[in-house]
Amino acid sequence: MRGYILAAIMIVAAGAATIWAATDGLRAFTAEGARRLQALERPARVPQPMLTDMTGGSLPLAAEPGKVLLVEFIFATCPTICREAGDAFSRLSARLDASRLGARARMVSVSFDPKDRIGDTLSDYGQSHNADGKRWTIARFTDFAQRDATLAAYGVTVIPDPLFGYQHNAAIHMVNDQGRLVGIFNLEDEAGVLEAIGRNS
Repeated sequence: MRGYILAAIMIVAAGAATIWAATDGLRAFTAEGARRLQALERPARVPQPMLTDMTGGSLPLAAEPGKVLLVEFIFATCPTICREAGDAFSRLSARLDASRLGARARMVSVSFDPKDRIGDTLSDYGQSHNADGKRWTIARFTDFAQRDATLAAYGVTVIPDPLFGYQHNAAIHMVNDQGRLVGIFNLEDEAGVLEAIGRNS
């Protein structure tokens, strides 16, 4: 009997240890939670690919000295979550305009869809969400060979969907001027983003 009890205790202990490790000490119960926790506690460098913005200009996906870069990943013809992401960035841009933090952040919505065209699809998306092309611009990869590595570094999963184009996780990503991903926020968490800009710029 004592052998069975000891075996049961060992099984329970092994299971608890596995759960503890898999959830980062019971702090992250989803992959999304884990990537957000990692950004806060172990900020990793992310790629800085060259983008082409909605006017056809070149734009590195990198923060300027003393500023943070706020990034969301979209595709411009998305009828659902990307519209919500654009609305969230529009509200955040307005909050930045009204705050002393306005000069300390740049915003880029990056399309991962090679079908999104410069000066057409991207500019339409920008106009519909009031992106000014200065603080906030819409862009796409100049070299789509860099897309997958960039998405992976940010922890963004993109799955082709025959009905809606793609399924993907949406969030606001903050990169500091050292090129590190230091925060990932819900689309509606404007207050959290503003507070983090103050800490990181």
